[in-house]
Amino acid sequence: MKKILGVMILFGMLVGTSSAMATAITFDVADGVAENAGDLISSVTVSNLQNCGTAYLSASLVGDLDSQVFTLDHFESKTINFFDLDVTGWGGGTADIDATLAFDSPEFQAEGAGVSQFGIFYELEGYSLTWDKTTMPDSFIFAGDLITVAFNDISDLSLCGGLASITATITNTGAAPVPEPATVMLFGTGIAGLVGVSRRRRGL
Repeated sequence: MKKILGVMILFGMLVGTSSAMATAITFDVADGVAENAGDLISSVTVSNLQNCGTAYLSASLVGDLDSQVFTLDHFESKTINFFDLDVTGWGGGTADIDATLAFDSPEFQAEGAGVSQFGIFYELEGYSLTWDKTTMPDSFIFAGDLITVAFNDISDLSLCGGLASITATITNTGAAPVPEPATVMLFGTGIAGLVGVSRRRRGL
């Protein structure tokens, strides 16, 4: 029993050491322009527009998206401006929004789909955007860390001429909750060996 307990303690130490060795991750956000073939790019599209009156909804990436470079250690988050919504004309309506936030480093992209309601009446503009929870947040594993990317919902009312800004939050949630295969194999081999020794002793 003491030997089994010893192996379990060793297993915990190995997992703890693996987590402690994890390093901070630096993220470099990509804009909407591909510099080389195969480059990942960020994008936002408006589709299935249904309106009353002449109201029209458009979306565009923020201009400084490519300048966003930041480093996240365990349990750190970064919220960045992602894209803007703009409504023109008069009246209101709904539209589907599909967005992709791409990264040059590490190379990956988060994708989300949502529904926007919008309206413009006299001097007021109103927006809402709710993301489909089956697409957000998006999750990835890098260097043993679990990274989540969430596009944030909005509900906004402003004077005419204002834009609705959509943000994205990138979070390093810490070590991914899956032990490394080598650690699992070592743990399993140790337990199996101890069980075998225990059985042989009982048979004597």
